[in-house]
Order: sequence, then C-alpha cells, then structure tokens
Amino acid sequence: MAKKFNSVMPENEINIIESICKKGKTPKECATIKKFIVETINDGNLMIGFDLSDFMTLFHNDGTISVLEASTDALDENRMEKLLDQLIQQCEVTSFHEMILCIRCPKVNELTMSELCLLGDWFDKFDEGIQILWGFTHEELQDNPQLHATALVQ
Repeated sequence: MAKKFNSVMPENEINIIESICKKGKTPKECATIKKFIVETINDGNLMIGFDLSDFMTLFHNDGTISVLEASTDALDENRMEKLLDQLIQQCEVTSFHEMILCIRCPKVNELTMSELCLLGDWFDKFDEGIQILWGFTHEELQDNPQLHATALVQ
C-alpha cells in the first residue's frame, strides 16, 4: 500500500514532487503525475522500480510532462500487443525525449518473457536519444484483472 502523500514523506521530497507535477498540462494531469510518482516510489511490490532521483534526473527540463495511459484485459492472450498498440497511438501525437513507464499486472498472471521481448522491441524503435526508464509491479487480484501501463513523458 502506498504511503499517503504529505503524511510520511520529508518536506524536501514533497517540494520536489510538487515541482515536477507543475509541469503537467492541466490540473487533472498534475494530480495524475503526483499520484503516479508517490505510488511508484512507495510501491513495495515494484519488481523493477524507481526512486525520486529517477524522476528528478529525467524531468529536470522545463518542458511539459504528459501522461500516457493504457489498459487491457489481463487474461487476454494478446494483452501486451493491445497495451502497446494503445501506447503507440498516444506516442504518435506526443513528442518526447524522456519516458518513465510502469506496467501493472495481476500477481496471478505475471508478464511472460515473450511479453517482455515485445516491450523491448517497442523500446528499440525509439530514436537513439530518447531516455526510457521502466518498471513493473504486481497488483492484487481484481474482479476484472487488467494489464495497465502509465507513462510520464517529456
């Protein structure tokens, strides 16, 4: 379970997160960025994870941060292809040089090696200068299990 924002984090970390969040296009996007950062750095289930310094390093520029989100049925045999198709469509209309991507999947239906290969193939298609950090985490089983991706891009 993620720590509550402002209740446990040191003030300097809160200030850093706030400065990153202000780079969103809309108040809703700023709130989504804040939620993503706080949940991601406090996620005890993150298999490949991030810390606040990753966000600071990647998003130190003054540019706007956009949120990309995709979701598909976690039980679908083509779930990674469908998830990537959604992200690809969003990437086509959003220009960026940095990306932090987190994929969430149910514990009972983990990512497979072939799905990770598809993800790697997608990363290989980006221009050489684009920096990508990615990670994944497990979620508890839900009534409608989803494979979900959230990316912050700048």
